[in-house]
Amino acid sequence: MDRLEGDTEIVGRRVSARSALLIIALLAVCGRSALASDIGETDRALLARSLTDASAADLVRASDLPFCRIDATYDRDLHRITARQSLRMVNRSDQPLSDLAFHTYANAVVYHGASMTITSATVDGTSARCEEVRERTAVLVTLPGPLAPGAQADIVLAFTCTLSTTGGNYGLLASNDAVDCLYGWHPEPAVRRDGRWQLHPVGEQGDPTQNEMFHAVVSLTLPSGLQLMNSGSQVGDSAGADGSRTVVVASAFTRNVVLVIGSGFESLKKQVGDTEVVSWFHPDDQAGGKSALDTAADSLAFFEEHLGLYPYRDLDVVEVRLGPNVGGMESTGLVLIERGSYAAMRMAGDTAGMETMPSFMMATIVSHEVAHQWWYNLVGSDSFLYPWVDESLTNWTGCWYLEQRGGPISRAGGWQMCYMECASVPRARTIPINLAADAYSLLAYGGIVYGRGALMYQALRKRVGDDAFVAFLRGYHERFRYGYVRESDLLATVGEALGEDIAAWFRATWIEGDGLTQRDIMEASKPLPRR
Repeated sequence: MDRLEGDTEIVGRRVSARSALLIIALLAVCGRSALASDIGETDRALLARSLTDASAADLVRASDLPFCRIDATYDRDLHRITARQSLRMVNRSDQPLSDLAFHTYANAVVYHGASMTITSATVDGTSARCEEVRERTAVLVTLPGPLAPGAQADIVLAFTCTLSTTGGNYGLLASNDAVDCLYGWHPEPAVRRDGRWQLHPVGEQGDPTQNEMFHAVVSLTLPSGLQLMNSGSQVGDSAGADGSRTVVVASAFTRNVVLVIGSGFESLKKQVGDTEVVSWFHPDDQAGGKSALDTAADSLAFFEEHLGLYPYRDLDVVEVRLGPNVGGMESTGLVLIERGSYAAMRMAGDTAGMETMPSFMMATIVSHEVAHQWWYNLVGSDSFLYPWVDESLTNWTGCWYLEQRGGPISRAGGWQMCYMECASVPRARTIPINLAADAYSLLAYGGIVYGRGALMYQALRKRVGDDAFVAFLRGYHERFRYGYVRESDLLATVGEALGEDIAAWFRATWIEGDGLTQRDIMEASKPLPRR
């Protein structure tokens, strides 16, 4: 089903107020929820404007997510954010809390000199103690008294975040090519499970973010003349007397609010239902920018049709410098694509619409990162302890899109890449796929989690049939939408949807590698007919 509306054109940002009006109507019908009483009317309306009309009601139903309000100023010369973050958090556990945890990723060694400093902290208006833990990549804010289950606390953190100018992990939290990438730039609320805060090491492989889902409204003041690309939707833009501009960004149901600041970007857009898809690129990279846009829009429509609704009013794809070992990086409503893919498209020249290796690689990377909007974002998981839960399924989902919607190279090319990745790793058939990210070498991480992981789901699809497998995926998404899953949740869903015997085979053969053969892997790498 083709859900694209309108032609490609130079972008003008659009934000509808229909979702905000729908929220007000829903609140009148449903009565005052925790969200209605705890978030101001203005902020609540702004959050609604970041959602599509079909998903606006979700904002009322998910009333106990943390709400974050950030007032920030960006210093272009110092590559620094100075900000005040106000967070209203409800204790969603069944035990009293003595502290609250926040990630301060910028202090990790892998970010090559980036830093985050919390200069003051208060809880419910009283000065609070902040303890740096995990080699300064997280802080614990001590509460003045136990926070009972269902009770809420108001935390205010003043902080600064300075970017690296010498590179860093995946090019994040760094200034490269006159573009500043702010990923993990503010204290982000940590996940609490089984009576503990999940504060993992920040290493050189695996995704750096492990966040609880939250709502955010960010007011960012920056010099005029700069462009801002961001998660969420821009819902306000005003000029200051001093030559600055202040942009207000609303991002409901977010795992992380990412900002990209630069100048000279060109942009193209397409409309997919209620969502505006925008591709941002450098002037010499129009071919890559259009290719990224086409894939992002088409894969978004495909995934929505088969997996479930994309709730946001915006999806942005941005050309940035990420480094040689990564093709792209996901975040809520924003996809970062490494500049090398655009350079390859530029060098390939005008191909008269024919599929080439550069266009195949661009489609592979973009569709993978768009698939993360479902597996990582809408269905959250622990990407350090169990990277296979999101990355393996995301890689399968991207290859499935290429198989169903791509050209002659793409139809089999995604699966063949997975096979080659897997074949490049000695003992790839016998190493378990459900180890923590830092248990693998760089080569093994790609070959097992991405390569074998995608083929694992392809083997499951072939065993149960296309219809049953897609129904399982859709049910998994609907069950855990806006949530945070464990490995056991995914495996339980496999058993419930497809049968316990299938789940036992899936776990023993493909996850643990017990009896997995080279022929199994080869058979899994063959594409299926288009639906």
